[in-house]
Amino acid sequence: MTRRAPRLSVLLAGPRAGTNFFADLLSQSPTRVVLSEVFNPSGAFGLNLYPEFSARLEAATGGMEAAHRLLRLAPAEGVEALLAALRPNQTLLIKLHPNQVHAQAVRTIFNNQKPLALFLLRNRLDQYASLCKAQSSGEWFGQDTSALRVTAPPELFLAWAGMLDGWLADMAALCEATDTARLVLRYEADLAQRDARQSQLLPKLQEAGLTLAEADLEGGTFFTKQDSTADSFQKFDNAEALRAGLERFGCLDYAQQAQSLFTEPPARQA
Repeated sequence: MTRRAPRLSVLLAGPRAGTNFFADLLSQSPTRVVLSEVFNPSGAFGLNLYPEFSARLEAATGGMEAAHRLLRLAPAEGVEALLAALRPNQTLLIKLHPNQVHAQAVRTIFNNQKPLALFLLRNRLDQYASLCKAQSSGEWFGQDTSALRVTAPPELFLAWAGMLDGWLADMAALCEATDTARLVLRYEADLAQRDARQSQLLPKLQEAGLTLAEADLEGGTFFTKQDSTADSFQKFDNAEALRAGLERFGCLDYAQQAQSLFTEPPARQA
């Protein structure tokens, strides 16, 4: 059974999981306000794309700096302010990356707002390579980084992957504790290719209550895939040492997989 359109959706993922592209696809709906990292310490990103919405938010909070301060210091109240700035026919999607919001505040948001939690997961090693390339080049979008190679000691990769795994597990546990509806998506299976977006992503979104026109699956989006390198290890200039190190730790398969969340079917339908 298809859910009613959620008034609030929260996109939970690590950096470089494909959230910008995915959010941009969802922003094609004229009644959906899709914000970027409103909890980022550097600023509430994405509000500039919705001037009327932003004006209502500023009027209610005392200005953009005050709105950002509210989102950072009192996230649950900040989300309430965002929802209050919506038109009656609008819905809201916000992104949440690791450690931007304390788990207790996330619990409060889940309890108070009953959102749809969207998890976007990606092959760990590809995701880490994308993050390292963005950090190395200073280009976070719109740049072909296929020719760029980065160095990744296996210990640093595993520390990062462990952090991300732990945060995702904590968010999944909060969903279960608060009976929050959720949908788990995988970058490779659901998002990376146009055919997958049509056959996998579209029906999953529709069942979850998120409408998306088939014509919008191309994106026509500002965000595109930045790295066409197929072999995960070939994205690193220490590929052989990285592979050997991961084999030594018994983590070679782990590195080339995404996380597994939830043991039961995720469909809690309303």
